[in-house]
Amino acid sequence: MGGVVGDAAEAIDHGTVGIPFGCNLLENDWADNGEWDFDELGDPTGGLLGSVSLINVAEGLNFSYDAIALDNFWDEDGLHTAPGNPLPDLSSGSNESRVLLSNGELAVSEWSTGFEAVSALLMKTEVYNEYAYDTVVNCQSDWVMSFPTKIYHTDVDGNPIAPFNDNWDGNQSCDASDLIILDNEAQLEISNQGCTMHCPPPQGPQWCYSSNVMEIIAPDALAEESSRVLASDNFLSFTAPSEGVVESGWASVDFSFNFYDNIGTKIMTPVTGTGYKGLPVTGFMVQEFTNSAAASGLIAQYGGLFMHKGLVDAGDLGVDLVFRNAFD
Repeated sequence: MGGVVGDAAEAIDHGTVGIPFGCNLLENDWADNGEWDFDELGDPTGGLLGSVSLINVAEGLNFSYDAIALDNFWDEDGLHTAPGNPLPDLSSGSNESRVLLSNGELAVSEWSTGFEAVSALLMKTEVYNEYAYDTVVNCQSDWVMSFPTKIYHTDVDGNPIAPFNDNWDGNQSCDASDLIILDNEAQLEISNQGCTMHCPPPQGPQWCYSSNVMEIIAPDALAEESSRVLASDNFLSFTAPSEGVVESGWASVDFSFNFYDNIGTKIMTPVTGTGYKGLPVTGFMVQEFTNSAAASGLIAQYGGLFMHKGLVDAGDLGVDLVFRNAFD
């Protein structure tokens, strides 16, 4: 994380042949004492970008998405850690978060740690996306819910660090949420129909890992050993409304309050500035379609990937409702 200068820069210069002449010089420099002995790095410039392709070779499918980039993550001098050292990571950056809210206001917060600043950028009170299980094209839908900073909040001595509620026990760390699933004609499952007193609360998903897969399947379908699209064997399965009249719809995951456990998600309270309510989450929905009648002897496969949309409570006490990346 910095600009290489001096002899080290010359050693890794690709030149016109495309191959640096001095890679062995850098390798030997680390090998002799495990430290960087060349000139100190210059200030970091430029940035990083990345992309991912999830390929199902057997079925001819590809799901692609961009990596999330954080502006001004690093505000220190250049840093070059030894090969194999995981640092810098998401806890190493600036303690300040700057979030542009939908009303045009720039919400600036100062946090105790760098990972809390990253969590603030990813906070969502609710997450929205779609699903489909159209039988004519054998459509299936999987959601990926990823909590990139969860390890820093939950793998700690003592109590977990807000906004997560459960510390890592060596196997999992679970945070509850509510889940609402509607079809595209706004039909909603009424699980307590006819109940007037002491009705059992709805039970939503528990998010127990840094990355989680959830599938939404047809009302009469049963969960299989792995999720239908991404083949995850560690997944959550929920059925679409049995009252539904169409085979597609949308769903909302709400982190603000869980009726089953009767607890609310903690608020992330900064040292100064704007606090947030919810969980730091990102992810996407993938859909797979199979058309067995595309042409004689031909099976056509289609796929799509759609990033989650979100809503966040932002404010000193987490009470001011602010849309971020929400539906128009």
